[in-house]
Amino acid sequence: MRHARPTLLLLTLLTVVGLVASPLVLSAIGAIGETTYVGQSGVSHDGDGGRTAHINTCGETVTRVEVTADGHTFSYKATAPFTGVAAFEPGTPPPHGWTLEKEGAPGDVDKHMISVDAELHARPEAYRFRSSEVADAELEVLAPGAIALGQPSPTGDRELQSARQFSSGCPEPVTRSPSILGLLFPSD
Repeated sequence: MRHARPTLLLLTLLTVVGLVASPLVLSAIGAIGETTYVGQSGVSHDGDGGRTAHINTCGETVTRVEVTADGHTFSYKATAPFTGVAAFEPGTPPPHGWTLEKEGAPGDVDKHMISVDAELHARPEAYRFRSSEVADAELEVLAPGAIALGQPSPTGDRELQSARQFSSGCPEPVTRSPSILGLLFPSD
């Protein structure tokens, strides 16, 4: 019986320390891998086989846009940091204020997917532009001019907007924290 009290005291002390320290540790771990997603992007088609990648910086500034389509990667560079709405049609001259910096070789990406991503200017590494990825088959069933945004949900649903909605509305920035398992076993 002499050893029961020190053991009980030690267990009580460890429980109290654990209860006090665990929220601090968990919040520190969460802050390590937080990512904030800003802006919006999407893809549309014109009904005649042409595809357009769209970006709306939503007040952010970008310097580069990368579009993949038809098995090519098109890398566009802004002549000055860009804020606003822009549309890129792979295989045609870039919009005013942009240059086509690189057109990748055929076959360097999946030719059945169209994707768009943008590089933020003067933002910490934890900030990312919302990218989009749309399969050709999915795009073909949309009405011409409808813009498919982001990534499809697990159910296959996708947010669609008109050009007017896309140009005038912006989603709020979203900050995501990885799970503890994600930090312990990263997918990269």
